Amino acid sequence: MYYSLNRVLSYGSFLSFLIGERGCGKTYSVTKWLVGQYIKKGYQFVYMRRYKSDLKKSVPTFFDSLIHNNEFPDHELKVKGNSFYIVGNLAGYAVTLSTVQDLKSSNFDMVKFIMFEVP
Repeated sequence: MYYSLNRVLSYGSFLSFLIGERGCGKTYSVTKWLVGQYIKKGYQFVYMRRYKSDLKKSVPTFFDSLIHNNEFPDHELKVKGNSFYIVGNLAGYAVTLSTVQDLKSSNFDMVKFIMFEVP
């Protein structure tokens, strides 16, 4: 199944919430869109989960579906620790909501989008 972001993005909202059944493509579609935004405009992103245990499961395989489906064949997508790289350049960060206060003095001036995923 495929989830289209066209309608939700058409509103130009500051915040958008995607709610739907499990496995309908919400995460896949947003991840693909975030990678596309980085490639086209250089906008970095933050991938946020509630707890460290959530990140441990999801971060190592963050790009796997996009790679498997050959979505960006001319761009190398890699995960190193809690950072995401596209063609060797830092494109995004993985953080947890439970520890976000530790990042208050960190600089994220290139970050334009935050994807907060709740299991």
